[in-house]
Amino acid sequence: MAYYTGRSIRLLSQSLIRNAGCFSHRHIPCRINQFNFIHLPSSQNLAVLSRNAHTEGSNISTLSNEPNLVSSSTSVNVSPGTLDIENLPHGVGHMFSDAAPILATGDLLHVIHGLPGMDWTSTILLTTLGIRLFVGLPITILQQKSLAKLENLQPEFKQLATDLARETSIAVKLYNWDEKKAKSAFKTSFKRHWRKIVEEHNCHPLRGAFLLWLQIPFWVGFSCALRNIVYVLPEPRTSEMLLSWMQIAGENPLWIESLATADHFILPAVFLTANLINLQINIMRKLTLPQTRLQKTLPWVFRVGIVGISVFAAFTPSAVTLYWTTSSVAVLIQNLLMKTKPVRKFFRIPSTPSQP
Repeated sequence: MAYYTGRSIRLLSQSLIRNAGCFSHRHIPCRINQFNFIHLPSSQNLAVLSRNAHTEGSNISTLSNEPNLVSSSTSVNVSPGTLDIENLPHGVGHMFSDAAPILATGDLLHVIHGLPGMDWTSTILLTTLGIRLFVGLPITILQQKSLAKLENLQPEFKQLATDLARETSIAVKLYNWDEKKAKSAFKTSFKRHWRKIVEEHNCHPLRGAFLLWLQIPFWVGFSCALRNIVYVLPEPRTSEMLLSWMQIAGENPLWIESLATADHFILPAVFLTANLINLQINIMRKLTLPQTRLQKTLPWVFRVGIVGISVFAAFTPSAVTLYWTTSSVAVLIQNLLMKTKPVRKFFRIPSTPSQP
């Protein structure tokens, strides 16, 4: 058994379709009957593909004619004339690979990819922008409105603190409270009145945090769906899954060698930069609000997390990293636009002392 990479994968895929009698330069009207690779001996996989291919049905794209489509870091265990699908490269386990939401997301990606003129690169970009537009943007607008209301309530909170401090001083003299009891009474009373005010104006800080966390399932879902395509998951595998892998591995947009292999530098660097700027924008936005010790510490935790994910992205297939990077850049553009007066006026975000 020998190991072939890069050019060997391209030649193998082209040989596969030539043997099926339906090879062309770009798109091939071809359909391959579905079967379970996992139950076949590895030496029979390619032969079965060839026997079951015939010229009807949906379009599939062959790998590009460029010689370096898959980097040497991605190997496929093959022998002459065979393809060992069981030893295709695998990612970080099979986590969530067969979960219903992940499979449904994968089906959606395949539907978009099947539209006229769509390759996997444009599918990833279009899907990412769609998520940001129809999910991320409404959440961001609600968060901006909540933060603006909260900032505009700061004078009322300061007046509340002044009034409660005066009442506490009176209570200390009337009931002989010690300093500890006075502080406890002040904090309890202030929290109760503060909570009542923010609930009346529908701008509780946890509401904004919840809206942000609401986006995580979408991020996980599309990341795992792309992971499934790149690593031919879940098992049992089918010929259609292999063809999707061949198509996504054959795309090399711009500097990227293949969407199935990692981009170790550019995409992770853009991802890191965009997310650090986004974090700083959010920090600057909240400087006008009182902050607890935890709130002052969290930005550093987030910075460490962003750096960690960026390092992980350097060893993640480019298809997944492209989704992460495009989403982060879209958020950055969105945040910058949200700081402009015409955009804030259009979405009816209240004016504030920091954003008049």
